[in-house]
Amino acid sequence: MGLTVVTNSHGSKEYRYPDIKQIVFAGQFKRITVDVHQDSDVVVESVTPGDNVSFQRNGDMLSIKAVSNNLTSSRIVNGNITNIVIGENANSVISMGVIGDGATHRGQPPVEVSLRVPKGMDLRLEGNIANAQIGDTSGNLMLDMSGKGKIETGSVGDVSARLAGATSTHIARIAGDLRVDIAGSGNLTVDSGEIPSLDVATSGASSVNVNAVANKANIEVTGTGIVRVKQVRTKPDVSIRGAGTVDVGG
Repeated sequence: MGLTVVTNSHGSKEYRYPDIKQIVFAGQFKRITVDVHQDSDVVVESVTPGDNVSFQRNGDMLSIKAVSNNLTSSRIVNGNITNIVIGENANSVISMGVIGDGATHRGQPPVEVSLRVPKGMDLRLEGNIANAQIGDTSGNLMLDMSGKGKIETGSVGDVSARLAGATSTHIARIAGDLRVDIAGSGNLTVDSGEIPSLDVATSGASSVNVNAVANKANIEVTGTGIVRVKQVRTKPDVSIRGAGTVDVGG
């Protein structure tokens, strides 16, 4: 079915979701940890106690959202959607935690969640996330974030990132297309990889450093931003408006 609850060797409960292909994190989180394991299930290892995080399954997608803590205890199974809620006005999934980076709600700590996922898992992070540590998933990564945060990932596939504010993103390796739209004073760094198609747009004082090889590239810089790319195999399309800098190896 949609969810299995088990007790691990330490006596703590784990929530297991089989046949998940994509996980969406939405809202405000203090910390997200995603490790890779050999199992085919998604395992929720730990989550901050409370009633401000909902876990909702819809088909092969698992949504993890920071929500209001006005919830009640409930379980709803309706087709492919499985909901579990804890709180005072039930309408969502497993509720635990709180909204905000370093903030508290009704005296509860900010939300932290830790998962184990199989190789190839696609991830989407949206909202205001203070810290995210993601292992070598080899799946696609989508970021739609604002505020000040720190995102670190291992090896991933296609990456699509829309970043505003002062978010710092570090990708160890990419094996797929990279699309970046970054505004403000944030930065994105890629350590290595092979990129069929690179598309970068920056504004403000943001920076993008791609220490990888791209087959083709389109780069637009507005403001004082800096874009560096190790190598592009074909002539890149480059547009600069303002005092920005583009440095591309051939």
